[in-house]
Amino acid sequence: MLVVYDGSGTSAWNGELSTTQLKNLLSHFNTVVVSHPVDAYTQNESAAYDVVFYLGTTFNAALNQNFIQDALNTNTKLVWINYNLHRIAWGSTQAQFQEKFGLNYVKIVNSTDWSAVEYKGTDLPRNGGDLTMTTLEDRPDARVIALAKSSGETTPYILRSKNLYYVADNPFDNVVYADRALAFCDVLHDVLESGVSENHQAVLRIEDVHTHQNPAQLRAIADYLYSRKIPFAISVIPQYEDPRHVYEKPYSSTWTEAPETLAAVQYMTRRGGRVIMHGYTHQYSTVKNPETGVSADDWEFYRVTRKADGSTRYVGFIPEDSEQWATDRLTTGLSLLRKANLYPVAWLTPHYLASPTDYGVFARFFPLALDRGVYFALDNNGKYQFREQFAPYTIERDAYGTRRLPETCNYISPYETPPRLPADAIALARLVKVVRDGWAGCYFHPFLDIAYLKEMVEGIQAEGYTFVPVGKAPPVAPVGGISALLLSGQ
Repeated sequence: MLVVYDGSGTSAWNGELSTTQLKNLLSHFNTVVVSHPVDAYTQNESAAYDVVFYLGTTFNAALNQNFIQDALNTNTKLVWINYNLHRIAWGSTQAQFQEKFGLNYVKIVNSTDWSAVEYKGTDLPRNGGDLTMTTLEDRPDARVIALAKSSGETTPYILRSKNLYYVADNPFDNVVYADRALAFCDVLHDVLESGVSENHQAVLRIEDVHTHQNPAQLRAIADYLYSRKIPFAISVIPQYEDPRHVYEKPYSSTWTEAPETLAAVQYMTRRGGRVIMHGYTHQYSTVKNPETGVSADDWEFYRVTRKADGSTRYVGFIPEDSEQWATDRLTTGLSLLRKANLYPVAWLTPHYLASPTDYGVFARFFPLALDRGVYFALDNNGKYQFREQFAPYTIERDAYGTRRLPETCNYISPYETPPRLPADAIALARLVKVVRDGWAGCYFHPFLDIAYLKEMVEGIQAEGYTFVPVGKAPPVAPVGGISALLLSGQ
């Protein structure tokens, strides 16, 4: 596969970042991917590849003439995403383009009215941004695959004509849970001729399990899930910290200092739970970052504050951030878990955000993760731009070298405004089913009423999902070799 992108101008970072995310998705199909800016495209380059993707992320960017001529003449599959179709659909190449593809470029609109994309009979939300309007002639070798919808108006969102696929916006921009990007993710199966049939898996994790959790609640959760034969993950925080004394004592504790809660977690592992490591302390230093400074409340690997309106302000990397700093945190956390006879099979980044350096360290320790990855690119001012990736299926190897299981259905939080309820998670799982191998990834906090968990789990099962375990089974007793391996970060 070849991916070319707009690599110059003030939005070049978006081309690089979108390319990273596209390559992450393509790893699901076990493909070899080469990428470079479209400016570097050489004559007949497409002949060496089965599929060529073009990411148009800078509006009105000049296109390499070699690329334009190849797009008009090659029979290699070409997936054109977002901007700059007018560079080939208008002007001196218009007649040749229309004769070959029967596709007419109309205009770009930017309106929140274009709020849905219909795919496989399902309306998927669309969260704004530019949308290219086109019309497609009625031909045997052309069809509209997905349709963008406004009040009383439609336009193709994804179409195919001959060897050309066209996507009318950038499915990596303005992404929210279970939105129109799902259509693109599913169409990749057709582009790459994966042969995958309908199969829906689910993964559940019990979130933010630390030494202050109620042992009885943990056991009740384990008993319920065991009764339903549902495997699950346990997101364990190795060390609890409350440096500002917000909650009850002890203000700092490890698992060997909380024998009743530890026994409950070990009970969970015997009932089908597998431990995943959820940071080291899941908070940073003695400061609010940004909430309380307490484990599970705050970010650990990124500095965050609150704006006056309560929204999140992402300040930047932790001041002491380095490969050694991150390595020390993981090594210490793993040592604490080992002492408690807890053996994590995967990683979960606290609040899903860290620096690129940190993500590299996480990948060295854990080849498997359950958080949505965050990816970075430098803009023209030398500032990092970043974006989280919502993927409906496994990313087999991302830019950091990590395999990621999907998190697609959010979590339960009845006390937020508006509340997040089991029905919301189930509705998201229903949308994700438009992807033929889409996963329902969800999590649950153990301090909530277990009735919420039951409703969510059983509702997802009723949608046709099968819950699967995370990673390989860990040892049931201390094994020196595995402990040594974990502590070495290999």
